[in-house]
Amino acid sequence: MTERDEERLARLNLASYSGTAYRHQSPGFDPRSGTGARRRGGRFNPPRSFQVLYLALSVETAAADLRQAAERMNLPLAAALPREVFVSTVSLDNVLDLRASEALAGLEATRNQLLAADQARSRVVGKATWRSRSTAPGGGR
Repeated sequence: MTERDEERLARLNLASYSGTAYRHQSPGFDPRSGTGARRRGGRFNPPRSFQVLYLALSVETAAADLRQAAERMNLPLAAALPREVFVSTVSLDNVLDLRASEALAGLEATRNQLLAADQARSRVVGKATWRSRSTAPGGGR
């Protein structure tokens, strides 16, 4: 991550989000901790870095995330089961909404870069977001 990435992030308009969020995970873990993402890493954080709570804004997106996770591990979906789905009501400030074209342009990133199998660019954005203490769907504190 470069100082330039943090400067770009600081210039962006951040939003608020209040609503329902969904999360799937293996049974027996605290769905609010983010420690699994810290240990194993995720799209917006490298392994052994910082805690991230990955949430989806719909049940369908949470299900798609599970399918993609199984594919990344070269497993049939059934091998990734059982899973639990958690529903949370959240109220967040300082949200970096990566669905907004203005945010992507401000970060000099594309949707394809952030969704690529090579997670280097999305992890740069996640680290800059974490360092600035903003929150993002799938990528901040």
